[in-house]
Amino acid sequence: MHVRKLLGTLAVGGLLLAAAPAWAQFRANSFNISGWAGANIRDIATEIEDQVPGMDWTAGVSLNLAIEYVTPFPWVGIEVTGSFTPVDVDTPTVRDYQFNSWYFAGNAVLHILPDQSVVPYLTAGAGIVVFDPDRGDSQTKFVFNAGGGVDIFVWRARNERTGLAIRLDGRFYGYKFEAADFDAVTVRDLGLPGRFDETLWDFTITGGLRLTF
Repeated sequence: MHVRKLLGTLAVGGLLLAAAPAWAQFRANSFNISGWAGANIRDIATEIEDQVPGMDWTAGVSLNLAIEYVTPFPWVGIEVTGSFTPVDVDTPTVRDYQFNSWYFAGNAVLHILPDQSVVPYLTAGAGIVVFDPDRGDSQTKFVFNAGGGVDIFVWRARNERTGLAIRLDGRFYGYKFEAADFDAVTVRDLGLPGRFDETLWDFTITGGLRLTF
């Protein structure tokens, strides 16, 4: 009899816990800021290395920063992102040539299950990518990006507004790269084929932290 009562109490308690609302990890009309880093797998490296023997493109750690506004609908956010990837290029005639990239974009974010401790998300948007060579003028291109990730919340303040999450993110950046857009000195330094004209896709895999407030 006591066992039945205990089981009944546990069952009712479990139902009440399941029905109780979870902490709102992404609250309506709130902000959050993220910083994360990881690998940038450059499509341009593969394309050009295939066409120019002896060329080696090496991307360093991709550094990212973002701020997001969560709309009155907590599953929808608007995010502004900035990203920097250093790139070291070796050619048959040039060593340690810097061809760095800056990405700036505005994205829409869909938070799936925004009131849970583990929140998957999808994101897509557009902006610009700036290529900054060692010699010659930088060039700016339109860039589209799309991807997704997951936020794993590990801490929540007593006010239930401030929280900290581990953010894991993966996304593609698509843009058109034309050698003819760059200065002659840049094309010569890099040994780019003069008619190189490709739509390229970079893929980033990154991890870091998100602070909600």
